[in-house]
Amino acid sequence: MPDNTLIQNALASVNAARDALMAFLAPPAKKPLGMNLSGLSWYSSRQVFRNILQGGEWNVDWKVLGPDQIDAKGYPLDWSKSYKRLFSGPTGTWVRDTKVILTWKGTGAVRVDGATNVVQGDHSLTFTMPSQEGQVRNRWISVYGVDPKDPIRDMVCVDADPANATDHQFSREIVESCSKYSVLRFMDWNATNASPVRTWATRPNPLSLDNPGGAIENQFALAKLADADVWFNHSWNDDATYIAGAAKFAHDNLPAGRKVHVELSNEVWNGQFPVFNLAINEGVALKLDGNKYYAGLLNYSRRAIEVMKVWKAAFADRPDDLVCVIGTQAANTEVTRTVLRYPGAVDIFDEVASAPYFYHDQALPYTEALLKAGVDQAITWAKNTTAAVRAISPTIRHVTYEGGQHELVNAKQTVDQLSTINRSPAMGAAYSDYITRLAPEVDLIVLFNDVDPITKYGAWGHAEYGGQTDAPKQLAVDKFLAA
Repeated sequence: MPDNTLIQNALASVNAARDALMAFLAPPAKKPLGMNLSGLSWYSSRQVFRNILQGGEWNVDWKVLGPDQIDAKGYPLDWSKSYKRLFSGPTGTWVRDTKVILTWKGTGAVRVDGATNVVQGDHSLTFTMPSQEGQVRNRWISVYGVDPKDPIRDMVCVDADPANATDHQFSREIVESCSKYSVLRFMDWNATNASPVRTWATRPNPLSLDNPGGAIENQFALAKLADADVWFNHSWNDDATYIAGAAKFAHDNLPAGRKVHVELSNEVWNGQFPVFNLAINEGVALKLDGNKYYAGLLNYSRRAIEVMKVWKAAFADRPDDLVCVIGTQAANTEVTRTVLRYPGAVDIFDEVASAPYFYHDQALPYTEALLKAGVDQAITWAKNTTAAVRAISPTIRHVTYEGGQHELVNAKQTVDQLSTINRSPAMGAAYSDYITRLAPEVDLIVLFNDVDPITKYGAWGHAEYGGQTDAPKQLAVDKFLAA
């Protein structure tokens, strides 16, 4: 008769060895640091999709075709005119000449402008895109003489280097870049700040040439490839069918072990965005408060709770995978207290999200000392917001929806000065200080944003173009993630 104790001990040893091996082989857990992805356009400074024509735009006489002039796949409905399609370049073209292959179906003439070594084939063009030398430059193809009975379609333009090919719809660079982060926020992909009206039936086609980033399918697909959680932003004007459809899609397509953070709109407190007045007007009409600004914030909570209830119903069988988010203003804790005092708010929201940016005193000329003082101010804002949240509910987490530097062009700072500051070692040092000190104060850091060129509108990108290796801000982020 075998000794049961010996057998049990042996099995326990085997199981312990198996668990230790699995733990050793498993990839290390990512640090709680996420990133906003920049919006998609022809002037984007990074390749998002394998097909570089995706995310561009059609023009007639340099007038952009509207949504009512384009079919579901992103092609002109009326081919009687001559069209230009602006597009960005593949990753390599930001620093070197890059060979590209364009193919299509249909009958019509296709020409590429601004390229060299052009070779015409059967429904194909092979050409070299000159280096953009780190700057956004106009690139376009011209399409004309199209037979409406056999229209141009299925246009695909890719990097000719087999080393850059992928077996999915995204560029190799964006997947590698996004894989660093635990959360990807798709606020700009959803054009959230414009508050578009969306229905589930008319949502963007994931394979469309135009607005492929707006497709929820592509947002979840990229996050899955990057092994990251999704942060999904609803537009204030999303209708009930879109909210329910998005919740069901997320439930059915979210990989096991991953979470989806859901947020209604973005910065409802910010008077720069249309949602500010939308929320106020509704709040006043509902008589939520005698002060219109409080009425707007309370209406934001009311509307967000409605949206989150739909998502909670969809995730009733796996509630831990859903994270309900409400936004606040980092510099004003009264916003935090107001959005959380709406009836039921503390019971439904898992996270309060703020944006503690740092910048030097804009009334003074830039100095490194002032930039460091800006970091101190941002950390104070984060601490104050955390304290305000904890005082209301010890279970609600405080996270950042955006963060990083917030240097701007103004009367005392030109674009050239903005560029110099953001490319300086001092900015890299400020970033390292900022992230290191912010991490203990919040439950999750999400920065804004991944890749963008420096312009008169700001220097938001941690890198200026896809694949850049010498950007001080990105190097500071990478150092933090590697520590």
